[in-house]
Amino acid sequence: MSDSKRKHDFEQLFTDCQRDLLQYVTTLVWNRTDALDVMQETAAALWAKFDEYDPSRPFDVWARQFAHRQVLAYRKRARRDSWRLLQLGDSAIEALVAEYEKHCGVLDDRFQALIECLEKLCEEDYELVQQRYWEKANLRDVAVERGVSDHKLYRQLQRIRLQLQKCVNTSLAEGEI
Repeated sequence: MSDSKRKHDFEQLFTDCQRDLLQYVTTLVWNRTDALDVMQETAAALWAKFDEYDPSRPFDVWARQFAHRQVLAYRKRARRDSWRLLQLGDSAIEALVAEYEKHCGVLDDRFQALIECLEKLCEEDYELVQQRYWEKANLRDVAVERGVSDHKLYRQLQRIRLQLQKCVNTSLAEGEI
């Protein structure tokens, strides 16, 4: 694999999981500035070992393992500067990791169910959701564009959100995901 292709693949995979990875690290470190430092160290470690990554495995899981090791290294360094570290024991950190891992799969299931429920929306509702939430369009601007009142558009979005919530809950309850 060429170096530019390898770099592009890494950047794409890392970018896709970066936000979730930062949440994970912040949960364990609690200080955003330190969490960002740990993220930089994690990115460097991931890049250094990227040749060892098995593409058949999820990158985010692999990256979380590196982040976990970097958090432990951070904690070891921070013990010397105890004013920087909320005094949580290693067992508490491990409990937080286990809890995060437990909920991570649940969130993935909910997200997958949401994607499938979005696909079930009528075209008009889907376009409205896309405009409002993905394109971050202002509600008033969308209402003017569609020739309806703000209130009517708000009620329509509220109806769609409830419909999506019911669909997601039903899908998860029925084990479709």
